[in-house]
Amino acid sequence: MKQLRFPVFMLETETDDIRLIYDTQSLKIIIEEFFDILQNDFKFWDLDGHELIFGKEFLEAGKFDVCNHPSSQAVKMRLRAFLEKNDQNVLR
Repeated sequence: MKQLRFPVFMLETETDDIRLIYDTQSLKIIIEEFFDILQNDFKFWDLDGHELIFGKEFLEAGKFDVCNHPSSQAVKMRLRAFLEKNDQNVLR
């Protein structure tokens, strides 16, 4: 099983807002709260730009999937722009 590297980037597709999640507990709360709309309304990436897929298995056992296809350059540019704009040290 791949180790989850924090922070995780969360994109809310409806508003285009990006949020950083720094720990497993916070991620579980978000996934549980939005589980019924999770796949359509939220996208997640790790520090390397791999898209992450979360389901009930994550809530129960910490298991998640990584998309086989690489994230697009547009996604990577968007995440980079977010970090530059917010001048955040993601590795706190």
